[in-house]
Amino acid sequence: MNPYDKARELKRAIEASDVFKKYKEQVTALEADEGAKQMMDDFRKKQFELHQKQMLGEELNEEETAKADELLRILMMNTTAASYLQAELAYAQLMNDISEILAEISVE
Repeated sequence: MNPYDKARELKRAIEASDVFKKYKEQVTALEADEGAKQMMDDFRKKQFELHQKQMLGEELNEEETAKADELLRILMMNTTAASYLQAELAYAQLMNDISEILAEISVE
């Protein structure tokens, strides 16, 4: 059994999955909706800033947290953005599950 062949088979299985197809569909829909795309870009930028701050050991204040929550609430009111985020979350979960399975490899 060749692990590279199995990896390619896994790639094809992921691409054929409903989760991936839905995610790909939602990526295309988001790209086509300039308003939703801009909102998503703004949200990602804010997320990145907050994550960077946390990685540097700084605490987030209430105002920053509230602003991020408000951005997410507004974003979720946009059906294109909300559908994209839901599809992205499902795809991320699939990839995380696969990573966990691969992490079970042991030399013992």
